[in-house]
Amino acid sequence: VDTPFADEGLLKAVLGIAGSTVQEVELRGRQIGDQGAQAVAEVLKANTSVTKLSLWKNQIGDQGAGDLADALKVNTTVTGLYLGGNQIGDQGAGDLADALKVNTTVTMLALQENQIGDQGARDLADALKVNTTVTHLRLGGNQIGDQGARDLADALKVNTTVTELSLSANNISEDVKQQLKSQDARLKL
Repeated sequence: VDTPFADEGLLKAVLGIAGSTVQEVELRGRQIGDQGAQAVAEVLKANTSVTKLSLWKNQIGDQGAGDLADALKVNTTVTGLYLGGNQIGDQGAGDLADALKVNTTVTMLALQENQIGDQGARDLADALKVNTTVTHLRLGGNQIGDQGARDLADALKVNTTVTELSLSANNISEDVKQQLKSQDARLKL
């Protein structure tokens, strides 16, 4: 489904239809904000067909990320969630991390170009220590510093599922980048 987000009722109607087979939802650049993210989250709680959800560049903040996280705790079909280019900070990243601790279907989480710092990175690292389904985590273009990068690298010591963790264009010092690159090839710095 690729449609302007003029009416959240339209999305609810299309995806809420019993027996809906829509698998990919692309709402890139629709400026849906937290209210729209909440509407999408409500639909995802009951939807059993959507596997890929792209909400790039939609002015979604921590509240919207929290609503989507709540949906991921009960949704069993979404495998790819693309939330890049939004306004998600540490709180939203923490909420998504909590969801990843119980979700068993998400394999790709794209959070690049948000406002996630070291605390959000630490929360995501804690989630990766117990999550066994995420294979790709994209965190490039955030505000993650040396400590957040170290926390994520430490999580990879116990997580064998992640094949790529992108941290490019963050606030990581060159010394720490070099140190972490030598520790784990899955880190993209």
